[in-house]
Amino acid sequence: MKTSDLVYRRLTEEDLPDVAVLEAVCFPTPWNEDQYRAVLRQGGCALFGALRGGALAGYIAVSMLPDDAMEIYNIAVAPAFRRLGIGKKLLRLSMEAAFRNGAEQAVLEVRISNDPALALYRSLGFVQAGVRKGYYHDTGEDALVFIRPLAGRNGS
Repeated sequence: MKTSDLVYRRLTEEDLPDVAVLEAVCFPTPWNEDQYRAVLRQGGCALFGALRGGALAGYIAVSMLPDDAMEIYNIAVAPAFRRLGIGKKLLRLSMEAAFRNGAEQAVLEVRISNDPALALYRSLGFVQAGVRKGYYHDTGEDALVFIRPLAGRNGS
């Protein structure tokens, strides 16, 4: 599958139905359309997406924290588009935008069992900064807290 025909752009409220569908495919406890709408309307939150022929192939949801950090809420790539670098590109785009807006670091939580996500974050220079015991309500699974300084182009 080619990724050259993907378009990357900031998502709007009009994209939220597609975001909610992809979220439900990718996560055991998905956010719904109304939850995404609420965070977009509160300000400081942004969604970036990768689209192919108008269909959402992947997205990332991020928020600016008061202490000049970007928090990564969710990142998802449709199963047919995985392992093509879309998640990495979405992370880089969001880190660049956050850096331009004054963020000094990125922070996220990830399931301790999510090996593909852990590999992605580590490949972009994220390092473990802590553990949140029993963070995920559906399984009681721990979350690893990862951080990464933001500097320069491509978030690197």
